[in-house]
Amino acid sequence: MQENELLVKDNVLPLDENSIEKEIVSLAEELDQIEDTFTSELNILEEKIGLEYSGYAKVAMNIGSAMHDMSLMSGNNRAANKIAYVALAATVVLGGIGTYKKNKAHNEYLDKLMDVKKTIAEGRILAMQTALPRLDRSLQNSERMLLRFSSLEIPNEILTDKEKLEFKADQGLRILTLYKTASFFHKLGSYILAEAEAWQRGEHTSNTILPGYSDVYADINEKLFVSGETTISEEFIKIASDTKEEIIGRDLILASDPQGVAYVMNNVDYAYIEPTQTPIGQLLAKNPMVGKYNENVGNVAHGISIIDHDPKYFMKDAWIWSAAGLIVTFLFFSCPLVLKLIIAVLYLIVIWTIRFDFNHRLRLLLFYDAAYVLYEGEKEIWKEAGYVEQPKRDFKKRKALEGFLKMFD
Repeated sequence: MQENELLVKDNVLPLDENSIEKEIVSLAEELDQIEDTFTSELNILEEKIGLEYSGYAKVAMNIGSAMHDMSLMSGNNRAANKIAYVALAATVVLGGIGTYKKNKAHNEYLDKLMDVKKTIAEGRILAMQTALPRLDRSLQNSERMLLRFSSLEIPNEILTDKEKLEFKADQGLRILTLYKTASFFHKLGSYILAEAEAWQRGEHTSNTILPGYSDVYADINEKLFVSGETTISEEFIKIASDTKEEIIGRDLILASDPQGVAYVMNNVDYAYIEPTQTPIGQLLAKNPMVGKYNENVGNVAHGISIIDHDPKYFMKDAWIWSAAGLIVTFLFFSCPLVLKLIIAVLYLIVIWTIRFDFNHRLRLLLFYDAAYVLYEGEKEIWKEAGYVEQPKRDFKKRKALEGFLKMFD
C-alpha cells in the first residue's frame, strides 16, 4: 500500500470535519454539473440509436440527483448525512437491434443505423473530449479523499459512540460515492468516445466493454486492498467474523456500503452473513444489502449446509418400517427361527436400500431446487453489485442466399 500512502502524503486531505465537508460539497457540485452533460448526451443517443443508452440515461439522472442532494448537505446536520450512495446505479436493461427474418431487411437496417451514427459521431466526440478532462480532475480529487479516509485509524472513542461511528461511516460513504461517480462517468465517457470514433470510421462498434459499477469496485479492490497484500473479500470476512485487530476507514466503508457488500458476495462462495455484536458488526448488520443477500441467497446456503451434515435426514420412517417388519416376521410367521432370521435380514436390506435410494433422490431434488433458488438469488445480487449484461448485437451483413441455404444444412 506504499504507493497509495505516498499519494496521500503528497495530497493531504484536511483532517478537521468542516474542511472535509467542504471538500465533499465542492466535488459533489462539480459532478452534479458534469452529470448534465452526460444526461443530455445519453438522451440523444437513446433517441437516435436506442440500445444500451436508454438504461444509462436513467442511471445518469439518478446519479445527478444524488450528487445534488449531497451538495446541499451540512456537516452539522446529522440527518442530512443519511444519503450515502447511489442505489442500483448500474442495473441497466439492455436490448439488441432485433432479429430479422429477411436478410435484406437486416442489411438495410444496418445501413440506416450507420448513417445515423456517422451523423451524430462528431458531436459526441466533442462532448466527451470536453467532459473527460474535467472528470480526470474530479477522479484524482475523489481518489485522494478516498485513500486518505480509508487509511484513517478509527479511535476507540468513535467506535464506542454509536452516533459518532454512524456519522463517520456516512462520511466515508459519501466520499466513496464521489469516487464511484467520477470513476463511473469517466468509464462511461471513455466508452462513448471510443464508440463515436468507431462510427466516424464507418464501424458499428469499437468492441469496448460496457462499463458498470462492478468495474469501479474492481478498481477500488485494487487501490485499497490488493496493493496492501489482501483483497476486499478477505477484509470483509474479517469484519463479519470479528477478526480485525484494528479498525480503519476502509472497514467502515466496507461494512456500510450496500453495493460493496453485493460486489463482495458475488465473488465469494455461498454463505450466510451473520454480523458480530461488535461496533463494526452492528454497523454491518444495518447494511440493507446484508438482509437482502441473506433472504435471496444466504438462508438457502445455510439450509443446504445443515441438511448436508445431518445423517439422520429423513430416516425416521425407515426405522418405523424396520420395526414393523421385524414384529410381523417374528410374531406372525410360523416357520423355523433360522428362516425368520433370513427373512428379517432380507427385509431390512430391502427397506434400507429403498430408503437410501429414495433419500438420495430426494436430496438431489432438494439440492436441484435449492440450486435454482440460489441462481435466481445470485442474479439479484449480481445486479445490485452493478454488473452490466453485455448486449447481443448482430452488426454483420448477411448474404442474400444465406437464409435459404441454411434450410438444407
